[in-house]
Amino acid sequence: DAIEFIWDASEYIGLYDNGRLQRDDGRWDKMFARLEQHKQVHGSLDGVGEYRSSHRVVSSKDKELGIWVRNQRSRKDTMPADRKKRLDAIEF
Repeated sequence: DAIEFIWDASEYIGLYDNGRLQRDDGRWDKMFARLEQHKQVHGSLDGVGEYRSSHRVVSSKDKELGIWVRNQRSRKDTMPADRKKRLDAIEF
């Protein structure tokens, strides 16, 4: 945003660098690796991020990945170019 409001603080480590919060690339990288692993195991990314607790039981790990995926999909147009490029590379 124009005023650089942080909408999702989970992507930041809470340490300031020259008055700005630093991105937590480690967490993003960890979740991206899980997404790559999911694609490798299941052959696609179909259904990731469509967690429905009332329809089926899924592990909290699957739920965490699903929430992360939904967040990335909603931010894809505004996320840093390096992240978008990595997601595009796996046909996100």
